[in-house]
Amino acid sequence: MTHRKFAGLLACLLAIAVTPDTHGQMPGYPAPRYPKIPDITSVEQLMTNASYVVSKPGDKSANLRVGFGIQGGERILFLTNDTTDPLVVEALRRAFVEK
Repeated sequence: MTHRKFAGLLACLLAIAVTPDTHGQMPGYPAPRYPKIPDITSVEQLMTNASYVVSKPGDKSANLRVGFGIQGGERILFLTNDTTDPLVVEALRRAFVEK
């Protein structure tokens, strides 16, 4: 009986190994495509978004729309941790200073 179970298990594993790797893709459909995410290598690439976030008024609704609503001359405390990308911190710092 154990030989029969072993043979059945071996047959199942062989069937899985031989099956084409389509992962549920329907026949006739193209393979999925994904947008290329740009490599951020400088602060200037982030400045447009950082300036937008800093100048946009804050929204305390349930939608959680991003925005700090900083007015010129205000003092802020900007806290980060060690997992925050230094480029993002520098871009936000520059945007706060420009404001």
